[in-house]
Amino acid sequence: MAVAAYASLLSLSHVLENIQHPARRTRLHLDSNQVQTLHQKVQFLLEFLEVDSGRISQETEDLARQIAILADEAEDVIDLHVVYQLGEGSRDKSQDMAALSSSYQDIHKVIQKIDSIMNELGMIRKESTDVSKQQPVVSVPDSSSTAFTSSGKSSTIVGFDEHLVRVMNELTGYERDLQIIPIIGMGGIEINVSLNITFPTSLKKLTLSNCCIPWEEMTVFGSVLPNLEKLKLYHSACKGSEWSPVEGQFPRLKVLIIWNNILVRWRAESIHFPNLERLHLSSMQCLEEIPSGIGDIPTLLSIDLYDCSDSCVNSAKQILEEQQSFGNETLQLYVG
Repeated sequence: MAVAAYASLLSLSHVLENIQHPARRTRLHLDSNQVQTLHQKVQFLLEFLEVDSGRISQETEDLARQIAILADEAEDVIDLHVVYQLGEGSRDKSQDMAALSSSYQDIHKVIQKIDSIMNELGMIRKESTDVSKQQPVVSVPDSSSTAFTSSGKSSTIVGFDEHLVRVMNELTGYERDLQIIPIIGMGGIEINVSLNITFPTSLKKLTLSNCCIPWEEMTVFGSVLPNLEKLKLYHSACKGSEWSPVEGQFPRLKVLIIWNNILVRWRAESIHFPNLERLHLSSMQCLEEIPSGIGDIPTLLSIDLYDCSDSCVNSAKQILEEQQSFGNETLQLYVG
């Protein structure tokens, strides 16, 4: 799980670096000081995992799991605001202030969660230091094990360099330049994904927005992206009232985010998303229900609903109750 946490933090760090680029800062309404603060905390967590990677305990494993989930959530929050703001185009001052306020509140919540984790990490590190003072420690320096932290400092953690290489290879599918592809359409103009579009098979994250792709054509992505783990369908990414996935489409998909798409009927079963861990639906007022089969996915950890129809929320509650009756205490439901 420490590998997953490190990979998620590294991805989030890259996102934060991108939005702080001068060319992008002028187009986005984000609090620069707040973004810098978040970036600094992410760097702290990265360095903690680098330095403490050799001291794995149940406590650190649990926190690493929380870090991985939180880093993914933070990236989704920032992604959503960036896509929304860029897609809105020119706006008046009041709309700009509203966008700034909304992004500030969401990022503030992320920072609060990170602060909580950092406090717990500090306590674990203190306890570990107290124990090490009582016990003799023999260290064996190895010049071949020198690795570089995200801040550019060198460390001598045996085996961490191979560990880091493995993380990067897993992130990029051994193709360092092919990590994430966002596709943002012009709004109302359909993108025909079945013609002349080639995707790298190593792709793990894909974001679609304003593409108006018919739901039935989502089979194209499933067939050409066998390693896809995170799919974000933002504002009008797809069009049509019904989505009937095909078995084998998304064999490795872990995170599915659908925001502000007009979808009424979603005909899915557990076999369509066999490894799904997080389902996030936002501004889905037309969706009648979440298919009951989604609850049967053995890897499913959470369902997040924000501004969804009452019937959709009720179906999610039924899924949770059913899973709890089967003894599943892992699944969590969040309604906002």
